[in-house]
Amino acid sequence: MDAVVTAGGIPQPNEPLYEYSKGGSKALIDIAGKPMIQWVLDALSEAKTIERVVVIGLIPSITGEMVDWVVNTCAETKDDLYYNVVRREDMETRFPGSKRTYTPLKELEVCGGDMNVVRASIVNQNSEFWNKLIEARKNPAAQAALIGPDIIFKFIFRQLTIDNVIQRVADKLGLKGRAIVCPFAEVGMDVDKPHQLDLMRADLQKRARKAAKVLKPAIGKPVTKSKPAKTAAASKAKPAGKIKRK
Repeated sequence: MDAVVTAGGIPQPNEPLYEYSKGGSKALIDIAGKPMIQWVLDALSEAKTIERVVVIGLIPSITGEMVDWVVNTCAETKDDLYYNVVRREDMETRFPGSKRTYTPLKELEVCGGDMNVVRASIVNQNSEFWNKLIEARKNPAAQAALIGPDIIFKFIFRQLTIDNVIQRVADKLGLKGRAIVCPFAEVGMDVDKPHQLDLMRADLQKRARKAAKVLKPAIGKPVTKSKPAKTAAASKAKPAGKIKRK
């Protein structure tokens, strides 16, 4: 599978991350000694299911294991569109204080995931609707209104299910769609605001220190020379006796 990394653009002076990017790319903001985007690329390199990577959001705390889980879960069916969501309790347990935008559904509250799968052949279909849906991503009510009047009614009275939403979007686009409740909060933890950047820096610094501790014993361990092993024949051999002369 190919991976497309949307790299977050360049924060403008009126946006929260401008003071950190200083007019440069959001993807290059430093987190724990590496550009934010490098954490994403490292995870994709570790994943066994990714072949090619195209860099064009950033979810820097993902790992190769998480990428493989998403790809393998999507591969279980033959749909055109797969949309990941993360439960509120999973997000707030993993990243307390992240202040994500949650959509209240009938059975749970979720935030949108940032690692979704779509069939490449349908990417350019209904681009106007897709653009409006993406622009309203921080406003669940506005997204519901775009999808349909019955959806907004169900949204108001908390009768909406994630399957309702995905099915309606898929119907509008003439596609087959599937919602995936992802167990990894990292999949929904992008960086849009300074407090989220602080969270990511602390989290990835902790990960980097943990990785360094694992490597340190192996690097610092002295090399000991092993003694040559005795062969079985040599260890069992008896001294040769003297030959008696007649």
